[in-house]
Parts: sequence; structure tokens; C-alpha cells
Amino acid sequence: MRDIRDDLRERLAAIQSAFNAAVDENEAQIVAIQAAYRQKVDAFERERQAVLQLLRIEEERSQPAEVKEGQSVARQPALPLSEFILTKLHAQGPMTKDQIRAEVDRAGYFDGEATGRTLHLTLMNISGSGGRVCRLIDGRYACQTKAGHQTLFGPTQSINGDASHALM
Repeated sequence: MRDIRDDLRERLAAIQSAFNAAVDENEAQIVAIQAAYRQKVDAFERERQAVLQLLRIEEERSQPAEVKEGQSVARQPALPLSEFILTKLHAQGPMTKDQIRAEVDRAGYFDGEATGRTLHLTLMNISGSGGRVCRLIDGRYACQTKAGHQTLFGPTQSINGDASHALM
């Protein structure tokens, strides 16, 4: 009988090579899809900002004369806080809680209020079981995708840090 172990090793190497090629092709397709997605999201965000600016101008025009002369009126943000956070995570990718808090403050959600507790509760509500936001290993928050904790905005890691693609 002939020893076929070398033939099997060659066959296994060929299978591993084909597997690696498929993984590389898949990663290239993901990068292309991510780039197209990023362009769409950026276009929507620019359009959204333009419409918000127009809305602000129209709100200023529609205010009564006595309010325009020196009294300030509290401006309500255009979106609920949870939707605002989701929009920012979609547009900017994973963010730390401090970065999210800075965006919330810039948008004027809590003028003069303590943002910490409300922001924390909102993040917990939208990142709970089955939520739309997940917390990454490094502590940042990202939008949840159908694939679990994988996001379109950056590389993902398994909990044990393994990023290799091996067949065996």
C-alpha cells in the first residue's frame, strides 16, 4: 500500500489556500460596501443638517416680535435623545460616553441640567438586551447590526482577541 499522507497534506494546504482567498475576497467586498454606505450616510447627514438649519431660520422668523427683542426661548431639539444618539453613532462610528455627552451638550439637549444620569439611562435603554446600540470591548458604544456586535464603522474583535481566519 502506498502512503498518502503527503497527498493529504498537499490537499489540505490547497483547501486552506482557497479558504484564505475566499476570506480575502469577502473582506474586499465588505470594504467596498462600507465605503458606499459611508457615502450615503454622509450625504444624508449633510442634507439633514441643511434642513435643520432651514428649520432654525423659519422658527426665528415665526417667533413673535416681543420674543425676538431680547427674551430667550428654550429651543427643543429636533429628535428624541435616543434617536439623536443613534444618528450620531451611525454618522461618526463608535464613540465613548464622553464623546456622546459632548455631542448631546453641543446639540443643546440639557441646557443647564445634569446630563450624566439622563444620558446614562438613555444609553442603557437603547443598549439593553436586544437594543439598537452595543457596547464594544474597549468601552465605546456602536450601532448594533444584524450580525451581532459587528459594526460597519471599524474592525471587530472577539472577546479572546482572535482575529485570524483559519479552517482548522
